[in-house]
Amino acid sequence: MHRRVDEPSAGSLVRWALLLGALPASLALALGVVIAASVEETFGDLTRDLTVTTASPLYVGALSALTVMVWTAGAAVALATAWPARHEGPLARLLLMLGVLTLALALDDQFMVHDGTLQKAGIPGETALVGYVVWLGLTVALHRDLLRARPETSVLLLGAGLLGASLVVDLVVEIGGITAFDSLRILVEDGLKLLGAAVWGVGVGALARAVQREVLGVSRSTDRGIPTG
Repeated sequence: MHRRVDEPSAGSLVRWALLLGALPASLALALGVVIAASVEETFGDLTRDLTVTTASPLYVGALSALTVMVWTAGAAVALATAWPARHEGPLARLLLMLGVLTLALALDDQFMVHDGTLQKAGIPGETALVGYVVWLGLTVALHRDLLRARPETSVLLLGAGLLGASLVVDLVVEIGGITAFDSLRILVEDGLKLLGAAVWGVGVGALARAVQREVLGVSRSTDRGIPTG
């Protein structure tokens, strides 16, 4: 059942921009001030690009940044589409849960949660990985019949498979203590991660488009997302 998607007013857009944009950004700035003061670093060390603070060439970390951008784009598309439709049906709920997972993966990749941050706090890094798997398993369990019928599922499976292969390479190297062909190993591991993130993002985007059409009632005949009655 489709519902009409009304055009938002300028006032409502400003309120949402302040709530979802300015407020989190202000909190991040405040947190940055506290962190900079507590570790005796300058605030600029938190705001400036890493290549500037480390005096590194611009290409250092470029592919890592691209991977985080891909995760973030996928999460943004998923959550921006699913949140307004979260009470409209299981398809929107599926996209919402996938968006939350994708956002968590973006934060993990950016801040090295499972392979750095947690370990420094005395928590096994595998805890985060288990959490992601549990969340994905819950998502699949709640929507298994829907996923079987959706064409987007094959794309999500391919993305998940590539990401899983990257994780397997990482674990095999870590457990086996392999050091030979280290550059090749990094190429395979991080290459699979970037490819997996990109394919996963396409799958999430396709699912978001399906939510727009089937739940929010956006016309299939337009690529501009103009709502129809």
